[in-house]
Amino acid sequence: MNPTMWSNSITQKNVNSLRENNYLFIDPTEGDTACHHYGVGRSAEPEEIFEQLKLYFEIQDKKKILSKKK
Repeated sequence: MNPTMWSNSITQKNVNSLRENNYLFIDPTEGDTACHHYGVGRSAEPEEIFEQLKLYFEIQDKKKILSKKK
């Protein structure tokens, strides 16, 4: 996405709706985007996404939600 798309009111409404419904959401970062714009809208780095997912699953494991899952 790019800064214009990210700041769009419809995008923000949808993101807020996902958050209110407890969906995991990793915010975009600031930087150069694929369309050669600069600003918030760049995808988070793979390492950041991995760390966020790892943390999420560690929390779920502590809640024993995943204990009987394969």
